[in-house]
Amino acid sequence: MVEDNNNSCHTFYRCEYHCGGRAANDIVKTDLLVETKDQLFRVSVKAKQKQSWPKVKGIWQAGDLLVFVDYKGKEITTPPDFYVLDVPAWKKVVAKKRKNDPSAKINNENTLFWPAHEEG
Repeated sequence: MVEDNNNSCHTFYRCEYHCGGRAANDIVKTDLLVETKDQLFRVSVKAKQKQSWPKVKGIWQAGDLLVFVDYKGKEITTPPDFYVLDVPAWKKVVAKKRKNDPSAKINNENTLFWPAHEEG
């Protein structure tokens, strides 16, 4: 439990990447669950150390958050950059990327993909 400035407590849960019954190639998009009195947040965290982000699964449900942590080019003493996106913000990013790259497609879970890359 973590107490915030409003004196309300939040419970944090860590999700396992390899849950029983999942296929080896399934991607679990939730890294952290945050529960408040009124809502459950599913947080997916992606870290970048090189030029590109790792495979990012889309977010689409109320309470989904996507956190990008950018370590690229940072010294060990320099904190990384953090970008936190909710579903509307993520949809804008994906739509902009698709507009700049017409070969990109968006599925019903707001995941950006390239069909030619999926086949090979």
